[in-house]
Amino acid sequence: MTQSLTPEQKRAMLARLLKQQPAVCKTAFILQGLILDCMMSSGPVWNMRSTIRFFRKVDPELLRSRMQRIIDRHPALRTTYEVPSEHQLDYQARMLTIQLDAMKLYELNLEARVEQRVHPSHTLHFTVLDASTWTTEELRERLLADALESYDLTRLPVCRLRLYRREQDDVMQFDVHHCAADLWSLEIIMAELEEPREGPPPPSFPEFCAWQHAWFALPKAREMRQWWKNELEGCPGLAFPHSVADDIADFVLFRLDSEVLTRARQTRRTHKITLFNLFLSTLQVTMGRSLGMDDFPIGGAVANRPHQRFDDTVGFFAQLVLYRRDLRQVRSWEELWAKNRVTISEVLDRQFYPVTTTMDTPRTDVWIMFQQYQKARWLEGEAAPRGEPLGLRSGGVVDSPLGPWEFLFVEPPYHSSPVMLEIIEQNDGFQGLFRYRTTCFSRKKAELYVQDFQARLLASLADPSASI
Repeated sequence: MTQSLTPEQKRAMLARLLKQQPAVCKTAFILQGLILDCMMSSGPVWNMRSTIRFFRKVDPELLRSRMQRIIDRHPALRTTYEVPSEHQLDYQARMLTIQLDAMKLYELNLEARVEQRVHPSHTLHFTVLDASTWTTEELRERLLADALESYDLTRLPVCRLRLYRREQDDVMQFDVHHCAADLWSLEIIMAELEEPREGPPPPSFPEFCAWQHAWFALPKAREMRQWWKNELEGCPGLAFPHSVADDIADFVLFRLDSEVLTRARQTRRTHKITLFNLFLSTLQVTMGRSLGMDDFPIGGAVANRPHQRFDDTVGFFAQLVLYRRDLRQVRSWEELWAKNRVTISEVLDRQFYPVTTTMDTPRTDVWIMFQQYQKARWLEGEAAPRGEPLGLRSGGVVDSPLGPWEFLFVEPPYHSSPVMLEIIEQNDGFQGLFRYRTTCFSRKKAELYVQDFQARLLASLADPSASI
């Protein structure tokens, strides 16, 4: 009978069936690990945010109603997480064994003890404040305080919206815990804030969680697990001592100009590689040569949207993967790019396997993130409005149905990983950040790493056949 139904009718039927089931279910493997980490360190390291400066006054009621519609549309934004009461004592004991290095994180994740509860409704936590008399320093301090406000994952809210009304412009900050959204999801939320979507909502995040647990038992998943086991067999760890989530973090900001962007895009076409490959390869050589290591993994995040039907779903889909490279196997940059092209393709083909949360993998404290805003309508030059400098890092100005707005970055003094290289592609170049916990690097040492990375990147673009 279902074969004759349209995709919309099948989705409606599934929604009706899900409503008949309890609102409590297993959550994704990555969230099993994330929530376990949150239980062991209660700091705000996993808080995320979108901070927007509107260059004209906005209607608070418009923002409130649109964000409320987003919460109604996406169950992940009204979901809480907890271990059932009958398992809490045992779970706490197992957490202690992990902290004593008597048990591995993945062993507890495999038991899938954390459950998610989808609440049928939730009223947006929305605050409007008059900041017309505030100095820019007072505004920055308040935005940072917002970013550091903790969440209790066993109760709502898991996201908050605040609007700061100023004389000439308004600043909005949407804060959300990482358990409710990944970076892809933040783009969905901002796009729906600009232009509300029509029609039925997309498949829910709990539907993905059900899919993942069912898929995990299939032969294809076991084949992927074996590939990851073979790929990481004997791989040395890449770890810095004495680094925990509560350690203070800092960053070194740098910029690669439009000429570098042009040359990078040309190299991408000539050698049939991605920009991510280019930056990953440069980071591998930078870290390997600086630390005197040849064989090691560098971590990265993949989108992990297993079907196109989940493309518009809000939730924490992102998976953590490892890119292993033995620098002794390559001599030149073009050889390294070719090796990494194969590795990246193989990893993406197997990104659905939750490798870091269900397997004993080599530790890496070095991560890479590459962001591209391919759909952004950038305003540049004379077309871009300029407001009062707020003393915050700018991600650029875009043309929005709500009027031009500027992406701003509020930088809390904590970071989820000991070391991370972030590269953000923009129309006129790349914005780079080398983030580090101060227990791992001094600022002087971090600046030297950034200089080395830039020099090696330019050298690879100038002569791909040169020795690494």
